[in-house]
Amino acid sequence: MAPELARFVARHYGARGRAWVEGLPTRIERYRVEWELEVEAVLPTGFSSCCLAVSTTEGEAAVLKLSGPWTPARPEALALRIWNGGAAPRLLRADETGDGALLIERITPGLPLSKATDDLTERVAQLISNIHMGQASEDAARLLPPLADVVETLITTAGAEAAARSSDEASTLAPRLEKTRRLARKLLSSEKRDETLLHGDLENRNILHCNARGLVAIDPLPCVGEAAYDAGCWLASLDRAEREATSALLAQRLDLEQSRLLAWAAVVSVGP
Repeated sequence: MAPELARFVARHYGARGRAWVEGLPTRIERYRVEWELEVEAVLPTGFSSCCLAVSTTEGEAAVLKLSGPWTPARPEALALRIWNGGAAPRLLRADETGDGALLIERITPGLPLSKATDDLTERVAQLISNIHMGQASEDAARLLPPLADVVETLITTAGAEAAARSSDEASTLAPRLEKTRRLARKLLSSEKRDETLLHGDLENRNILHCNARGLVAIDPLPCVGEAAYDAGCWLASLDRAEREATSALLAQRLDLEQSRLLAWAAVVSVGP
């Protein structure tokens, strides 16, 4: 497990986080045996799960993703089943009990995105269209969190990270966090009723190149809400100087309001 992930989990989740880290070797061994996997390496991830490169008995390259109690496996499993290998990796197996675990297709070559170009923006727009398969199913709308919850978690995490670094940084960031909350509330209150299935964390590091399918989105925080959020989330990965021109093209391709894409990018940019 990456040391930075262990530190983040311990800092944010205290005793529960440390217990999760300590229990990982036992969980890894359990799924290695039950699912007949060969463990190859620990993969770099975000700060919500532990991922291992593995291979199945059939020789298929896969990823074993061990979720934490803060991001249980069930929502991601539901979203992956809906996407069914188009916009995201195929779900091979799932244990949705407790914290849970997922066995998913390993994307190859799995190269991350580079700087935005018109061609790349067109491809990202197509990926977002594939993710947004119209309204979420009744089950998805019932089981997945609303966008408002994801946004509040984003803002709260930004504040917690600043506080963990220093009290001065937390004090400096506090007015910006409140400004972001006000902007988020305004966006959420003014959106038309929209129950689109969202990726929820569509930044550059969560979009990989796949030999077979082009761009593929990984590590979703699936939720239900306004389609413009995912596009704004990706724009937040770009330099501010790139956002204006890129957002115009992205909005045109997705038939969304450019102003809302930029506003959601501003909200997401508060994140750590």
